[in-house]
Amino acid sequence: MKRLISLLFLVFIFSVTKAQSSQYTSKVKEMLSLTGAEQTFSVAVDQMKQLRIDVSDDVWNELQSEFKKTSIDDLVELLSPVYFKYLDEDDIDGIIVFYQTPIGRKYAENTPAITQESMVAGQEWGMKIGQDIANRLAEKGY
Repeated sequence: MKRLISLLFLVFIFSVTKAQSSQYTSKVKEMLSLTGAEQTFSVAVDQMKQLRIDVSDDVWNELQSEFKKTSIDDLVELLSPVYFKYLDEDDIDGIIVFYQTPIGRKYAENTPAITQESMVAGQEWGMKIGQDIANRLAEKGY
């Protein structure tokens, strides 16, 4: 009898945890959608298209449609445990509320451009720092 009760308890805990996990994952997906992550992903896929000009538009359109649907879901499944490690459900809810405000929407809309320009600036900065370090090492005989 104790085994049966223990087993039922474990099944109950597993199903509650799974439901909470599913709800959390759903909220992470909503948050990522609101933050512009899906738009940023779409921009990345579009940039790949520019690198492969040998591929027809029909093939790219099919690939883009497929990847934009399935890859976001896959990404959400991979990211949910990471977010869960650092943010509880109330935190995710707060982020969702922020991104539903006008300033949150503005930030989300501009995130892809900010990210792209920041990467360029970061590369320039990294090259400058690298050159400065190389010069200083040369001055010291290395």
